[in-house]
Amino acid sequence: MVNELPGVDRQVVSRDISKLNLSVGIIHRGPVERASGQSTPNPDRPCGVTSSNRNSNARSIMHYDQTETYYIASGSGALVTGGTILSGNAFAPDSNATSVLNGPSCGGVIVGDWIANHDYSSWDSAWLARGVCACRLPVGASRSGSGSL
Repeated sequence: MVNELPGVDRQVVSRDISKLNLSVGIIHRGPVERASGQSTPNPDRPCGVTSSNRNSNARSIMHYDQTETYYIASGSGALVTGGTILSGNAFAPDSNATSVLNGPSCGGVIVGDWIANHDYSSWDSAWLARGVCACRLPVGASRSGSGSL
């Protein structure tokens, strides 16, 4: 039944475990294209760093208080992790993403050192600690961009 609900993120259950929540959900993601390499600053809710010499050209989300575990049920792609967000936009405090799904988060282009990419396919799993930037790219997507990964 949960799989038939509209939207990308479908939360099955969420439990308060002190300062963090433990949630189980189903996420359907289609192919994600590379970013333009440009961040979109939001002066009302800025987050991340303001300059970097290493740009992944991959748009990302970083959750400040949520650790995520992914099990890949079907499909394949690349998971880009690490770095930080360049001139990102913090999610609005009253948004569904902040208040229900992920808690405080920052979105933008991944930049900086310690950027890595990981190919994945069905039956793989991934664990992302809170504060780790991550985005998904389709298999075969160029991961060199104007910076290097």
